[in-house]
Amino acid sequence: MSNDKAHALNEGIRKLVEQLASETDAARQSQLFADYLRVCGLFHNYSWHNCMLIWSNKPDARHVAGFQTWKKMGRYVKAGSKGIPIFAPMFFKEKNEETGEESRRVWFKVVYVFDVSQTDGASLPDLPTGCDGDGEPLGERLLSFASARGITVETRKLDGDAKGYAENKGKSIALDSDLGSGERAAVLIHELSHCLLHFAESKPKCKQRELEAEATAFVVASHFGLAPQSGFYLASYGVTAADLLDSLETIQATAAVIINACESRPEPVDVAA
Repeated sequence: MSNDKAHALNEGIRKLVEQLASETDAARQSQLFADYLRVCGLFHNYSWHNCMLIWSNKPDARHVAGFQTWKKMGRYVKAGSKGIPIFAPMFFKEKNEETGEESRRVWFKVVYVFDVSQTDGASLPDLPTGCDGDGEPLGERLLSFASARGITVETRKLDGDAKGYAENKGKSIALDSDLGSGERAAVLIHELSHCLLHFAESKPKCKQRELEAEATAFVVASHFGLAPQSGFYLASYGVTAADLLDSLETIQATAAVIINACESRPEPVDVAA
């Protein structure tokens, strides 16, 4: 690729990253995102033992909460629903009559939670994170790119809300079979970016990994005429416009590798896998 074409591509990528930075900051300030954070705050982080109890009683559970918590979200538990038993800590203060010192004791009692599928009412905030457009042509080029890099791609029904993931030291990718062509292409770019960047012995923290992968997906998908909605996804990881601009060099390099490969051009730079 000539220097002029490489410069034009990098300028195009930079403008797309600046666009994404603006969209991410707008997402962070939106009412939808505020509602999303409020609802997230109502869900508990359950202990390992309680997670096992939830799984053993309802393996397909996605979001669980108590009866009163669901009411706070504007939802109600459907009549006849069978609660999922978990252990809830109960704290009691005891006073030593001889010393007058107080101590706290912990007891556990069985309480019941319900999965979102057992409730009805107001919809939970759902952040737009899809990708519009016909992704079939790009998807085929991405599969060729993956094959050339020794990365296998499998499409199947994934558990839970997962759309895709990379594993096996960045040598295999799984994609959910329910994705539309546009979103499938965007998710594949996201996971390919993880394979290229994030399976070395030294790797960045989760927020930085998701920033680099999703921003690369946004740039590449946008370059090929798709319309990815990445702002809310990045906002959910606490990414700011400044974070994106600080990572511009990595995003540019990774996006250029994938774009040039999909356009059958020689790769101007390489990214360590």
